[in-house]
Amino acid sequence: MKRDLQAFRRLAVAQQEVIRRLGRSFREQRDYLSDVSDNQREAVDMADATRDYVDGAIEAYRMRRDERSELGIRRLTVLAALLGPLSVLAGWYGVNFKYLPGQDNPAGFWVFIAVQLVFVLVSALYLRRRGLL
Repeated sequence: MKRDLQAFRRLAVAQQEVIRRLGRSFREQRDYLSDVSDNQREAVDMADATRDYVDGAIEAYRMRRDERSELGIRRLTVLAALLGPLSVLAGWYGVNFKYLPGQDNPAGFWVFIAVQLVFVLVSALYLRRRGLL
């Protein structure tokens, strides 16, 4: 639509010049051609206003699209901030070493799970306080 309006404007401006020349050449038709020129000028102004309206609509669409994209990226970042350290801890706990803290204790696994849950809660509270969650 924007391209069509631009093409219309180019043609209308060229036609205005033709109408002006015809008005100078044909004196008896000058009043009629002056009215035609005024109407054409109004059409060009209306096309310019419509083009500006279309530009505004396109810009509003792009801003909303970028805002939604930014929100999705923010959510993924928060998810990575919560799950990344848990993955590191789970990987460390799953390594086959001779001695791991809590390995000999029957409640060691549950302590490990509790530490992870505390970490998630503290991280979630921190992110909520910062306005990211």
